[in-house]
Amino acid sequence: MAPAAVALFLASLIVQRPIATVGGFGIILPDLAAVPLALLAVTAAVREPARLRKIASHPLVIAIAIYLAAMLFSPVVSSDRTASLHKLATQIYLLGLPVVVALALPDLLALRDAVRGWLGGTALLLALAVVGLAAWLADPSGGLHRALDNGPGSLAPGPYPRLMLSFANPNMMAHYLGLTAPLVLAARAIGWIGSGAAKLLVAMIFVTALAAVSPQLAGLLFAMGWWFWLERRRDRPFAAATALIAALGVVVVMQVVASVVPAAPTVRVEAWRAAFESWRQAPLLGRGLGVDAVAVRFTTPDGVLHTLNDAHNQALSLLAQVGIAGLAAFGWLLWRIAAQLRDSGDPLGQALAVALITGAAIQGLTGSFEDSRAWWAMLGLLLAASVRRESSTT
Repeated sequence: MAPAAVALFLASLIVQRPIATVGGFGIILPDLAAVPLALLAVTAAVREPARLRKIASHPLVIAIAIYLAAMLFSPVVSSDRTASLHKLATQIYLLGLPVVVALALPDLLALRDAVRGWLGGTALLLALAVVGLAAWLADPSGGLHRALDNGPGSLAPGPYPRLMLSFANPNMMAHYLGLTAPLVLAARAIGWIGSGAAKLLVAMIFVTALAAVSPQLAGLLFAMGWWFWLERRRDRPFAAATALIAALGVVVVMQVVASVVPAAPTVRVEAWRAAFESWRQAPLLGRGLGVDAVAVRFTTPDGVLHTLNDAHNQALSLLAQVGIAGLAAFGWLLWRIAAQLRDSGDPLGQALAVALITGAAIQGLTGSFEDSRAWWAMLGLLLAASVRRESSTT
């Protein structure tokens, strides 16, 4: 039951439009799917206390606990204690997801089914992308296209789609696709999906991310270049190095483009500056969880006035909310994830580590994804893979 619940939860990650709001936190379908999953994981922990102890003492879980500890004082120092208490509750939920997922995946077959569940959800999302693109080609002003498209937002209007599909915005969809691409490549490498299916998924992931018109495309391409370098650096060192250098070049170019493309050419840069100034007001512990990192007002090309409250940079978002203590703790978590690149020695562990680091450190250059359910759920897959590998070698 528990492995099936994990697969269902991971498949549901493609549905991320809020269906309710609690304390300023948008509730999405995966949050509902997480409830039975958590109950089944607790049951598994009671039945296998030794496995629970092994997971609880894992370096990744210790790093998660340190990150949580860095946030515990936030409501005390916050300029809005109610908002911080609500946000702290959501952080406890998010940081608990990796442990819940790992507890529910006791063996390799369960892990395989979980990965297939994730990719099954991705396949549904990509099928919806075909519908979205077809709707745009048929009638850009039609109701179906408008339901699946974000509109230009801060970009200049033009004859192009900007798909968000079942996500709240295009950037979150592109973030999810960037996490998924290395997982597809790893699943093909270990025989969990066929070569033809993997090629089709990767091609459609790229097309769909392109149709999102999002700077997160750089993270997706970087993850794939990094993966190719890890896999082929021994037998094809020149090609592997070229792929990695090209991926780095894409990140640099996209970072520059993301800084100047929005409607007001400086709006993203202004958000970064405002977040930095927010951090300077409370450098050690930040202004508080749930407190808006910025409040930048700008006008879109079609004349609509907006207020930007997101830092559009994960490090700056963390600094503004939880200070240098929170950012350092999250950095330590990324370091422990990076250690899996050395310790795993298997395609799945490496792909998961690549996706997670890229999703935070590279995609985080132009977006704030610290609350991404997909990111924390994927960390659970990495934790499960690491615990299983350690158990098989002892």
